[in-house]
Amino acid sequence: MLGQTFDTILAVGLGILAAVLLLGKGEKVLKLLNGGRMVENKKRTEEEKLRYSRAMGVFVGVLALAELILALFPNNSLVLMINIGIVVVDLIAIGTFTKKYT
Repeated sequence: MLGQTFDTILAVGLGILAAVLLLGKGEKVLKLLNGGRMVENKKRTEEEKLRYSRAMGVFVGVLALAELILALFPNNSLVLMINIGIVVVDLIAIGTFTKKYT
């Protein structure tokens, strides 16, 4: 939409963020992205924090993959429609998962 270069840069950025989250090192990143709204009165174990970070890494990785596909095929309307579907399903999955987690 904004150009193939922007799509590629965004895909790389999302890929790096997904890698950090998948490694389980993204607790501070998630807290920053969540606006610090994570409930502090619930004590979370390290296993729960790691599971949440990895799940968010998978969701962000799916978004990065969709963005990379969009960058590779910029003028294909079928690819655009499929990507919109992937993003919508991914966002619904993120919402469902985070609702169960909090």
